[in-house]
Amino acid sequence: METVLPVQYNGNNSVSEKLSPATILDTKLESNLTELRRYVREKLRSGVYRLTTDRRGRSKVWEHFRMVLDEQGNLVGYAGCMYCMDVLRHDPHISGTSSLISHLRTCSAAGVLPAHAMMIPEVHVKEEVLEESRNNEEWDIFTRTTDICAEYVANDMLSYQCLTGNGFRKLAQFMVDCGAMHGKFEVDSVLPSTATVAKRVCARAGEERLKLRAALCPRLLHGSAVTLHTLTADRHSHLIALTVHYVKDCSVGTDFLGVCDFSGDAPTKMKDEVLRFLGKFGFETTPERMTLITSGESPLNAKWKEATMIKSFSYMINQSVNQLLKQDNQTAKEISINLEKFREIIRLINRENMKVSKLLEMDLVNSETDWRDTLKMVERVCRARSELLTVIQEQRLRESLSTESEGQMRHLITLLSPFKTAVEDMECCEVATLHKVVPWLVHLRDTCACSDGDTGALVILKEAMMRTLDQNEDLHLLHKVAVFFNPRMNSLRTISQEDRELVRKEVKRLAQAYIEISEPRRKKAKQESSPLSYLEDEEQHQDEESVAEREILLYTIMKDYTDSDNLLLWWQHNSTMLPLLAAVARKVLAIPASTTPTAHFSKIVRKIKDLGSSWGNEHSIDDLVFLHSRLSRLSANIEVNNKSSSDG
Repeated sequence: METVLPVQYNGNNSVSEKLSPATILDTKLESNLTELRRYVREKLRSGVYRLTTDRRGRSKVWEHFRMVLDEQGNLVGYAGCMYCMDVLRHDPHISGTSSLISHLRTCSAAGVLPAHAMMIPEVHVKEEVLEESRNNEEWDIFTRTTDICAEYVANDMLSYQCLTGNGFRKLAQFMVDCGAMHGKFEVDSVLPSTATVAKRVCARAGEERLKLRAALCPRLLHGSAVTLHTLTADRHSHLIALTVHYVKDCSVGTDFLGVCDFSGDAPTKMKDEVLRFLGKFGFETTPERMTLITSGESPLNAKWKEATMIKSFSYMINQSVNQLLKQDNQTAKEISINLEKFREIIRLINRENMKVSKLLEMDLVNSETDWRDTLKMVERVCRARSELLTVIQEQRLRESLSTESEGQMRHLITLLSPFKTAVEDMECCEVATLHKVVPWLVHLRDTCACSDGDTGALVILKEAMMRTLDQNEDLHLLHKVAVFFNPRMNSLRTISQEDRELVRKEVKRLAQAYIEISEPRRKKAKQESSPLSYLEDEEQHQDEESVAEREILLYTIMKDYTDSDNLLLWWQHNSTMLPLLAAVARKVLAIPASTTPTAHFSKIVRKIKDLGSSWGNEHSIDDLVFLHSRLSRLSANIEVNNKSSSDG
């Protein structure tokens, strides 16, 4: 709302009541214009309507006029003279400022001012005419462009969002610039064919892959992991996205590698395809050195036994919650019925445009497949329950809003909220997360423990949740090793004594393996014997095992928790004291806990699922998706740099 300045006027305060403000704003009948003008003028002079304090535009005439606002601060389509309080109809695309200039020259109230204050030179008048002409021309172009865009969307059945994308706007700006530079030309002479565009996408994707390979090679030396995320899967084919994770300075870097497609469930073919795909980016493709994080049961798990296969934390939790909601007991069945009724309520509100809380304006597309969206829906409906009872008339739906049903759904919120927090925490792509898997599972089990104040329904839910968690928990030894690299938990009291011994042995093995790779054994130079050598102390040979044991012992007695919230930063600060463990920590903490893709990549996933084979073959999909990911990252980096420059 614009800032307004009250108008003082000592003339007649009578106000016509023949027309309402709505009529003023909506009417287009020419016969009413005189009456409308008189109505607005009297409202303005009586102080009911007001003038804005801000100028309408750059024109000199706006030093003497302001736009008129009604009681609510809305523009009514009239400009008011600041001297006589007369009003004139003003539309920048129709009437322009000519009528305002003419009024100013004949305004008697303006005559008391110095001539130079009220007169507008002829040169300015000519400029006003030219500006009006330009405004009218731009309005005509805008109207025609709107029609063409409507036809573009309707003819090709595209989303309206395609008009707001950076790619489309860049193309449109380029075509406008070409027209301004070269004049009118036929669009067919400059627009390439789809085959030409596809070839260029393929070439650009190849160029970007070479750049990414050059950037990744030095980073992969310190350890990396690859996540496999299933985009589409049916009886005949699978489409899997690959993302690499590595340690970059004191954070985890992530780069999207692309998508590979293979038919059937043949594990051997799947393994060979993934290895071939990773080889394009310079990965060490020795199977036993690969660390893969998979979402769900994959044929690779059975065939690729020599590789390190880690199940995604998000997948374990998602499976547990989904199984809970499908339990064969009375409480679970009642919850499922209420969930469906909640969805019906949301659809009814959207369909009937009911005036209720904006919290209920939500998309239900993912609420049936993503339990977190389902939980969000339940939270919002329960929060707006009292308001919904005043607008929902159907008895069947009102039953789901009863006190008993609400209590049951709030039990569901209480139980699942910690699980939602855990998944969101573990899906962060920029920080180390693997060390949190075991502590989060311990905490989630604690929240599922029954207490004295629990109702019968809540006890049933907690017991069922504990069972599904037991069924889906699949911890790898690296999950427990990662806990060891958290200085606040290196005592490993969250795991059993047997697992503690296994973790320490594994840490020692990884440290020795790092020494063998980074520092090959050197033959010791023979020293000449001395007559007094028998009196010297025996040489203490510091082999790899003793070095690793010494660092492990030193680390376990350290009580330095500075910067321990950022483990990668902590290990960087202590790398001079614990060089072997710091190197192993970087390698282990580079492994993400979940396979969830980044936000911009999630949009690609939905697009691929919607369009299916219309993208072309699997190579076309890979090129297109990979190039999109690289361009999106480039645009994001430019925005960050521009923001940093403006802030500085």
